[in-house]
Amino acid sequence: MSFRAFETVSGRAFERLVAARNPLGGRVCAALMLAGFGVLASCSDGEEPATIVPAAQTTRFEAGSGLAIRSIGPITGFGSVHVNGRRIEIADDADVLINGEPGSEDDLRLGMMVDVNSTIQFVDREAISLEYDRDLVGPVSEAVVIGGPQGVATLAGQAVFTDAWTVFDGSLADADGDGVLTILDLAPDAVSGDEIIVEVSGLPIEDGFLATWIGAPTDPFLGQGDGATSGDEIEIEGFVDAVTSGGFEVVVNGAAVSISGATNRIDGLDVNGDLVGAYVEILCDETDGGGFIARSIARREREVTGSGLNRTEIVGVLRGIDSVSRPRRITVGDNTVEVSTTIGFEALLGRQVELEGLFNVDGVLVPALLDAAPQQTYYVRDRVSAVIPSIDQAVTRL
Repeated sequence: MSFRAFETVSGRAFERLVAARNPLGGRVCAALMLAGFGVLASCSDGEEPATIVPAAQTTRFEAGSGLAIRSIGPITGFGSVHVNGRRIEIADDADVLINGEPGSEDDLRLGMMVDVNSTIQFVDREAISLEYDRDLVGPVSEAVVIGGPQGVATLAGQAVFTDAWTVFDGSLADADGDGVLTILDLAPDAVSGDEIIVEVSGLPIEDGFLATWIGAPTDPFLGQGDGATSGDEIEIEGFVDAVTSGGFEVVVNGAAVSISGATNRIDGLDVNGDLVGAYVEILCDETDGGGFIARSIARREREVTGSGLNRTEIVGVLRGIDSVSRPRRITVGDNTVEVSTTIGFEALLGRQVELEGLFNVDGVLVPALLDAAPQQTYYVRDRVSAVIPSIDQAVTRL
């Protein structure tokens, strides 16, 4: 989808982007919860109040040993690694996966969305596992500024939004030579028309992706999608808007992808109307006519589960609220979690949030906080890789 087509939505998409990054302000306590995990105000619609772990137990939880925490969100700093603003030590024996392959802390970059399982060791968090999985990789056909620090790029037909918190990685070229990496450096070459291939990590939103990190592909062979080479596919992810042509085309965040008899339907996936609203990952090639044909398609929703007194922290856009099912369910980004209450959530639907809570003995998350202003401060305490005396600068992995 070109930006020109996107622009015809009369700015509604951009307004939603601004709302996602500039929500109501302050913190909205889920179910009117006050004082952290300790107090719950009364609820007016008849829903049973959540059972909140007493404050004393919460303190013991934070200072305990070996208790589990799952954190899903952007890397907000280094010196170990900070995720959602919280420092986590990476143990020597921690399992670090980068796009499904073994990696290390050195492969991580500021802004990458990661999934971390850690434990509390007295007062420190120590990672048992950390996984980074790209969201998009492919050629950028258009990139423009749409107001202030906000911009939008079209990658394989999908809209990728950027804002003041998007990290443009140093692996990208300063195409316009102004000394600063911005979305304009992603635009096709003005003379040759050659398109830049990038990798994106970020938050799925209604109209595409809100990028937290953009860089050169971590796998240099990916993103070409020429149809002749194995392992060079374009990768797109997102929520299915429609299934058309009798199941031989899916539309994902506005990008139409053809499904053929040769498409690998992972786990026997049925491509039909039931797929609308599902989160999928598609590896595809670009056709000579500028369309896309899938090599594989798979569902990629993530069910976030836990057991008693395990803690979860998730950053993403609150996309769905199911107050009818029991247990109740909410969807933050591509993460679905069963929750004890949804009171107070409706005001933040469609906005970027940070959800925190403890799982009870039934495996249902008891929300302690729904934060409408997630951590957006970057921390840097990192190894110096080079010193440039002439300009009084030190260089780290950032």
